[in-house]
Amino acid sequence: FAQTTTSYSATVANAVASITATPTLADGTASVKVNGVAVASGSASGAIALSVGANTITVLVTAQDASTKTTTVVVTRASPPDTTAPTLSGVGVSGTTTTTTTLSATSDEAATGYWMVVARGATVPTSAQVRAGVAYAGVSVVAHGFDAMTAALAKTFSISGLSPATLYDLYLVAQDGASNLSTPPSLEQFATQSV
Repeated sequence: FAQTTTSYSATVANAVASITATPTLADGTASVKVNGVAVASGSASGAIALSVGANTITVLVTAQDASTKTTTVVVTRASPPDTTAPTLSGVGVSGTTTTTTTLSATSDEAATGYWMVVARGATVPTSAQVRAGVAYAGVSVVAHGFDAMTAALAKTFSISGLSPATLYDLYLVAQDGASNLSTPPSLEQFATQSV
């Protein structure tokens, strides 16, 4: 540590569950404690467990004349990575006309909702195919789109470009900011009205 600096900070990955501190004294007559435990100069302290978030480590140096200097190190352990895909609920269609319909759904976390409309009975797409919104396995995509979804709030998607009196399969997936994609795609079936 620098003589005049009394606080430091560091950030570690979530995988780092503990660290040690190795204080080295410039004055051989001084003593040092790390988090209240005596440590020999130049030797590592015992393992210091790190919780997720900020962890304060205190280094207390006591000189031969009993004067002290305290230095704090705040080590921030990162949160674990998000590996959970969004969960969709309340998926449904309403207000279907001859060429339009409205899809509604709720995601349990902030996400981007991707939807795709194909002919009724077409091969079921994968979640990645719904997200891509392009033809797959010989299936033509009638309509597709995407929009942001706020956590726990119903989102509506306006769908147009449909043909009258036609049966459709509508697929929806959601992807969060950590690129976790919901699977399998949610399916809603509907029919447009006749002219």
